[in-house]
Amino acid sequence: MTIVFHRFCPVVLFCGFPCPGCGMTRAFFSFFTLHPIRAFFYNPVYPLWLIALISVVFRRYIQGKSLVALRPLLILTALATIAIYIWRMIYVFPNHEPMTFFHKNLMSTLFPSYDNFITTHIRS
Repeated sequence: MTIVFHRFCPVVLFCGFPCPGCGMTRAFFSFFTLHPIRAFFYNPVYPLWLIALISVVFRRYIQGKSLVALRPLLILTALATIAIYIWRMIYVFPNHEPMTFFHKNLMSTLFPSYDNFITTHIRS
């Protein structure tokens, strides 16, 4: 998708706005290439998702147990993701990557007035 659309996220491709998970792929890549501070910049919730992912894999595939016990961790991670997303949309959007508006989205292609409306109503 990145090669064709220059973006990965379906939400960004559809409406141009970043989703709560935007930056997560870059955050994981930065973390695994030993750049944890840069990873935190891309998406501050990546450590919780990393812990959740490791917990799910360990519990399900190594211990062979149900994931019901991990429900509170997953709910906490999802709520933290939404809270951080709201904060980033208020204080970071649209000036810093990955929290930017993508003008070549599907909605703008179908309705040219959509891009004009959004551009006039978001702060720069």
